[in-house]
Amino acid sequence: MSPKKEFGDFQTPLSLARRVVTLVRQDERRVGTIVEPTCGVGAFLQATAEVFGKSPTYCGFDVNAEYVQAASAALARIGPLQVTVQQRDFYTINWQEFLHEQAEPLLIIGNPPWITNAGMGVLGGSNLPEKTNFQGHSGFAAKTGKANFDISEWMLIRILEALQGTRAAIAMLCKTATARKVLRHAWVNGLDTGPSSLHLIDAATEFGVSVDACLLYTHTGTGGSESTATVYRTISFDQPLQTFGLFAGELVSDIDAYRALRDLDGLEYRKWRSGVKHDAAEVMELTRDNGSFVNGFGEQCELEDDYTFPLLKSSNLGARQIVLALPRRPRAGGFAGRLGGVGGFSRGLFTWHRFSFSHLTI
Repeated sequence: MSPKKEFGDFQTPLSLARRVVTLVRQDERRVGTIVEPTCGVGAFLQATAEVFGKSPTYCGFDVNAEYVQAASAALARIGPLQVTVQQRDFYTINWQEFLHEQAEPLLIIGNPPWITNAGMGVLGGSNLPEKTNFQGHSGFAAKTGKANFDISEWMLIRILEALQGTRAAIAMLCKTATARKVLRHAWVNGLDTGPSSLHLIDAATEFGVSVDACLLYTHTGTGGSESTATVYRTISFDQPLQTFGLFAGELVSDIDAYRALRDLDGLEYRKWRSGVKHDAAEVMELTRDNGSFVNGFGEQCELEDDYTFPLLKSSNLGARQIVLALPRRPRAGGFAGRLGGVGGFSRGLFTWHRFSFSHLTI
């Protein structure tokens, strides 16, 4: 297994780190300590040192010894600084104790691993936090895909919790969905979270991956808690797209639009049970082999046609790996008539697709 895969290793381009630091500098005129918890080769340490200079203390940690050497060398080239770069495991550091010992205000900046705990398990990796139900799920949800989480989500929540009562800014690159989950966790659990924003980035260009990603920028120790965050199109404050936030205990993607139209919101009568297919992928995702279905364990399966459907993942479409050309809706007397009339068209179309696209491997 590739170490990069196990550790969710996407090193931040220095050009991107510099853009992030430029944004942060607009708000944070004075910083006492700068910490990069998973520093890699030190792109953010270098970018912050170029802007904030000799005044702050710089602290970087990484589990990879080669990265620690590279980060130390990058800072040494800038000049004499108050620097500590160590090989340490994020999961073994007492973050509350360490952060409370540092000079305020703090800037916590970086790019934590982009991998889920389930993805790590599939790879057979061991670089995982100790298992806890930190999301507060119960019953079936705690045992299945709903409890899956990004490693960076766990890390960011630990940092937020450790920073309670401390004046600090947090600027972290992560998946957009992760940023929303972290803020929701903070808001629901009453954590001290000040002004927050999300700044979208092009992950395909910056990291070569097809995923929605952003800069999560938030604060602690501001003396007041806020439960909204503005989303910006770029790493700047120039192009706001929308403001999301917590309303009646739920995360709302556009808080202004929801407030204007909330009278139209009905009562929830059916809850989507996410995660079942994800957890049971080995038995629910099948391939054709000589006319038979084969599951992920290599077992041949006999299945009724009524319960087999083509599988198309959004990630395949997002990566432009598959393009489907769908037929025009026929009249009831033609193709649809042979499928049982217009009413049976949709159900029959699945069967037609299954044979038409049986050559696709997804």
